[in-house]
Amino acid sequence: MLDGRPDLEVVGTASSGPEGVALCARLLPDIVPMDLRMPGGDGVDATRRIVAAHADTTRVASASSASPTARPRSPVR
Repeated sequence: MLDGRPDLEVVGTASSGPEGVALCARLLPDIVPMDLRMPGGDGVDATRRIVAAHADTTRVASASSASPTARPRSPVR
């Protein structure tokens, strides 16, 4: 999705929440596109952890799709 943007550089991709948190700690990206329903630890928890650790340097843009099994979640603060 972002690879075709000449003004952005993709520095890493994660397939789970814990992997995303670890990558952010190592790579210190400016922007993190986050899937809120990712496997292996949801994106909501990963977003909270990334924001808590890197609030001054990293911005998280979250997205999700509705599904019949979706559960309401509390917003990230």
